[in-house]
Parts: sequence; structure tokens; C-alpha cells
Amino acid sequence: MMVRLLRSVARDEIEAVVHLNQTLLFLLLFLAFRPLHQLFQIRILAVLLLLGIIGFMGYQLTLDPSGALLIESVSIGAWALGLIMFRQIYTYWCELVEVRRIPLQDLKPHMILSELMRQHLVRDKVFTEEEMAAIGVEGLGEEEAMRVRHLFKDPEEPDTVEIENTIPFAPFILAGLFATYLVRDVLVRFG
Repeated sequence: MMVRLLRSVARDEIEAVVHLNQTLLFLLLFLAFRPLHQLFQIRILAVLLLLGIIGFMGYQLTLDPSGALLIESVSIGAWALGLIMFRQIYTYWCELVEVRRIPLQDLKPHMILSELMRQHLVRDKVFTEEEMAAIGVEGLGEEEAMRVRHLFKDPEEPDTVEIENTIPFAPFILAGLFATYLVRDVLVRFG
């Protein structure tokens, strides 16, 4: 919604520099996701942004009391709402199903720590935030797994560690298959 509002306000200035189409906008959102996510973790910025959006929506309502301009600006479409709902349901499902506890001595390289476990390891100063951020989708290295086995003790469930079962690509592939079938065309084209 924020991107739609920015586009409607600054469309002429942006179009003078670069021609925006759906593919380019998708790429820009993809590249900006992580920095925006980190930025919105600062509560005051998130509150200021929310107040700014509400203020702009009020301004649009004063320009057009019928609300047509406001509805055009804030409508994000069924596809976007569907993707947001899928993301939320999938995140909830992952927290319930894709995480399990194993004995600490069974922790091996290439295993993937759960998000909660990552937070505990940073909190207990087993890893710094930078070291934890460096652990990617390939999982733990040999030295990192050994470090967790020797330095981490969970007060609630001692001698266990929480890991993710898989890298969950299958639900996204299935959702893409259904979406492609329903639309009967390619949803996103590059090039």
C-alpha cells in the first residue's frame, strides 16, 4: 500500500528517470524487502510511517469526499491480499510443523536452527547478531555446531536444541502450481 501511495504521489518524477512497469516494480520491492523490514523494526519509524499514511489518506478524502480517489489509492487487489494471507498461514504452519527438538549431542553441521533458537543463542551470547546473520540457508558449519553443543544450555529443556525439519520449498511450489493453473498463464515474466 505504501508503494502504491508513493507511486501515485511521485509518478511524474519517477517516470522522468525510469519507466516503471510491473516487473521492475516487483524487482525493486524484492531488493528493498530486507532493508525495509529492518527499518520497520524501529517502532518509532513504523508508527511515524503509519501516521503519515493515515494522514495522506485523510488528505485524499478531503480532496474527493466521495472516496473514489482514496479507494483507488489504497486498493491492493485480491492477489496481494491472497499472497499476504498465504504468507501468514505458511509462517504459522512452519512454527507448528516444521520445527522439532533434538538432543543437543545430535546437532550436526548443515542443520538449520529455528528462529526461536537463533534468538536464544544471540541472547545467551553464544553468537553475536553478525555471526548469526552470517549463518545462511546451508545451515550450521562444523565449528558453529560444536560451539552450540558446548556453550548452549536451555533452562526450560536442557540438553535439547530446536531445529527446522526442512527448507520448505514444497508449499511455495504447490501454491505456484495452483496459481498458474487458475490464471492459465505465467504470473511473473522476467526479460
